[in-house]
Amino acid sequence: MASAVKCSSFSKYLKDEGVAGLKSGYTYLVDTKGKMIYHKDKNKIGKSVENEAVKGLIEKLNTNAKVERDTINYVYNGAKKIAGYDFSKKTGWIVVTTVDEGEAVAPINSLIRKLVLIFSVLGLIAVVLCYLFVERITSPLKKVVKLIDETSRFELNYKNEYDDLLKYKEKLELLQMQLII
Repeated sequence: MASAVKCSSFSKYLKDEGVAGLKSGYTYLVDTKGKMIYHKDKNKIGKSVENEAVKGLIEKLNTNAKVERDTINYVYNGAKKIAGYDFSKKTGWIVVTTVDEGEAVAPINSLIRKLVLIFSVLGLIAVVLCYLFVERITSPLKKVVKLIDETSRFELNYKNEYDDLLKYKEKLELLQMQLII
């Protein structure tokens, strides 16, 4: 038993508002013979589907091959597209929702760029903090090594550059005791 369906009746369900806010996205219906039942471009209704990937799905459906909802990638008029499809088991019609790949992945690419920037800045900050921490630890040790070197050459003159080592006097005494032992 068949019934007539006006193509315009699909319009209220498959409005030309884009898909998930993506301007290039739209949905169309294809019957088991590959004819457009609904498309946002009314001139395509009743004509054969142009998408080779969807034509392949129709062939599989017509040979009773098992086909489940999935996504496909294809090129249409020079634009890379991503489409998701499902079909009605009763009518065999295929519902295809498609969008330009560039527009679909743009938010993801933007997020990746932001994350790379954020982690690069955080990495740079971590490197600077590590450098400052290491410098704070090694700077007095470098001065002690320089002082020992000068002392070994009998340069025993008083130098102001070593005055800040006096605040490490207790630690140096511990170091000295360790060296003696």
